[in-house]
Order: sequence, then structure tokens, then C-alpha cells
Amino acid sequence: LARSGAFQVKEYEMSKSPIIATAKLSIDEKKDRVFLFESKNEKLIAAIETGEASHAYLQAVLNGDERFDLASFHLSQKTMAEIEQYKENFLNSKYGKMAVEAKVKKTEYGFITHYDDGRGEKLTRGVIDLFFEWEDTVYIIDYKTDAKQSNNYDKQLSVYKKAVSDLYKSMY
Repeated sequence: LARSGAFQVKEYEMSKSPIIATAKLSIDEKKDRVFLFESKNEKLIAAIETGEASHAYLQAVLNGDERFDLASFHLSQKTMAEIEQYKENFLNSKYGKMAVEAKVKKTEYGFITHYDDGRGEKLTRGVIDLFFEWEDTVYIIDYKTDAKQSNNYDKQLSVYKKAVSDLYKSMY
């Protein structure tokens, strides 16, 4: 257990089994939770690992982190080739080129914001994959490594837009 400012940072031993772990750290330290989801679904585990590695890789590339090693994720050669292709597809896209050149950009930006979901205002937290400024516009990018379409993506991007708007209001 290490103390960092007003927050406690808790370290948990890595498991050897296929586990997805998420730790929530509350500001008042009264609601700290660790959620462990064990899954026998190899397809789900592979999809989550691919998403995690893809996000980390793009974050490293956009932030100029040359120390990043995709092989450290211990993925198959096929999966690493797919992730490399995701990266190339994004970087060669219009928005990828803009993001690389942008002077102001944030990757994996964690936020807490109030958001009205139609049933009332709620406190919401999340992580925005990427946002950047380009010619007086802020672009919000959410990476998707699966082909699945969802109506929740529009809601998700609306929350992200609200969070970025809140950030800019507090800055100016």
C-alpha cells in the first residue's frame, strides 16, 4: 500500500489465470472496490486483450513513447499483426494524421462529469481514448477494435463531449 497525495494506491498481485481486473478508486477512499471477472470464454478474453493492447500501443505512438513493446502483452503473432494493422489504419486516416500533428492532444484521459441521461443528472466517470485540437475544433476519438455496432456509442460520445466541454470551460 503506497500513499500518493490524498489518494491511496493499492497494488494487487497479478493472477496467472485469465482474469480481467478493474480497480475503482474513490476520492473519499470509502468506496474502493476491486472487481475480478473470471471468464472461460477465450474469445471474450482475446477481444479484451486485443483492445487493451491496441489502446496502449496507440497511446504510446501518439505520445512518442519509443519504449513501448507490443510483445510485452504476450499475444499471438496473428493478433500482434492485427493490432499493427489497426495502428496503421488509424495513423493513415484523416483523423490519425491530424492527431499526430496536433499540438494539443490527450490520450486515455480519465474524467468524472455530470451527465443527464434523460432520467436525471448522474455523476459519470470514463476514459476518453483520444481528443485533440485542430483548427479551432476539438476532435474526440474512441477506438473500436471490434466490428460490433451499438446504439450506446452515440450516448458514450455524448458523455465524452460533455466531459471535454467541462474541461475546456474550466481552462478558459
